[in-house]
Amino acid sequence: MKKFFAIILMAVMVFTMTFTAGAAPGGFIDSPSFNKAPIIIEYYNSDGECTGVVYVTSYGDRNVLELVERENIEKAYESIRNTTTISSLVPDLADIAEKLNVSPDNLAVSDLFNLSLKDCLNHDEHGYFSIKLQPETVENFVGLMYFEDGQWHVIEDAKVEGDCLIFTTDVPRALAIVVDVDGSVVDVPITGDVFSWILVAVMAAAAVGVVVVFISYKKKKSA
Repeated sequence: MKKFFAIILMAVMVFTMTFTAGAAPGGFIDSPSFNKAPIIIEYYNSDGECTGVVYVTSYGDRNVLELVERENIEKAYESIRNTTTISSLVPDLADIAEKLNVSPDNLAVSDLFNLSLKDCLNHDEHGYFSIKLQPETVENFVGLMYFEDGQWHVIEDAKVEGDCLIFTTDVPRALAIVVDVDGSVVDVPITGDVFSWILVAVMAAAAVGVVVVFISYKKKKSA
């Protein structure tokens, strides 16, 4: 019986670890928003002429984006997923981390999203936008970076005020919020689909149930 119990337990552990390893991208942490887009609080154009509307779209909802924007944020995602350290993508992040007394090895992305501009009919040049967003959390915020022409760059003026993130940028643009995880990175996919993690939990619970039933059966049989 003990041998059987050990086999079942080992199978559950192997299954869970294998499933997680197959799904987990590098460089990301579990966002408490489950990949919902940050809420846009307010924004305004630097020259006051642009009448366009700014939209925020999470990576998980990228299919609603125009083709160019969707392809760009997918490339941004892959670059983060395939890196060993976030600071290697943007050397300036290492300098920011040092000023905050944070180890560059403890940086990870908590949110990846896209800014889009629509319904602006007055002109082609839109200038820069001052934007105020409210992510699910800005705890341990280190920096904000944007993806352009295959490269990541830091938005220098990004700062946290209360529970909001304030910065200046142009749009459209893919952005990533970088936080300090203090070495405790929990890698999970940010596709917006939590079904896979529910499946793991269900399978693990089912396996434990099988063990309980087997033990009960053996006890009744011995009695």
